[in-house]
Amino acid sequence: MSRDAVARVDLDIKVNPAELNARQRAAVLAGLRHAAEEIRTYAQQLTPKDKGVLRASAEVVIDRDEAVAAISYNTEYAVYQHERLDLHHPVGEAKFLEKAMLAKAEDAQAILAKYLREAFK
Repeated sequence: MSRDAVARVDLDIKVNPAELNARQRAAVLAGLRHAAEEIRTYAQQLTPKDKGVLRASAEVVIDRDEAVAAISYNTEYAVYQHERLDLHHPVGEAKFLEKAMLAKAEDAQAILAKYLREAFK
């Protein structure tokens, strides 16, 4: 996927991973992964499907140093399928990742908050 066309939803939590103890750091990273996987799973339900290659290309990558999660689709046509509102999709729809991020933002925040509460007890 072209890194030029990346949709972002930022959950602004002001946590510096370098200042966390090992348990807290592990919880932040696990919470990020869980929250991003929740969004990815929902996005896959909205992703256009012909042979399933686009859906199968979805992945979550966690930057452990920066405590950042990224969800991407890794096909040559992912951005085209995502951005083109004029395409007809018998299964799925355009803006599948954007819609999933917006629909699941509160769920992702709640997931991350749960992990953080446990880590900082």
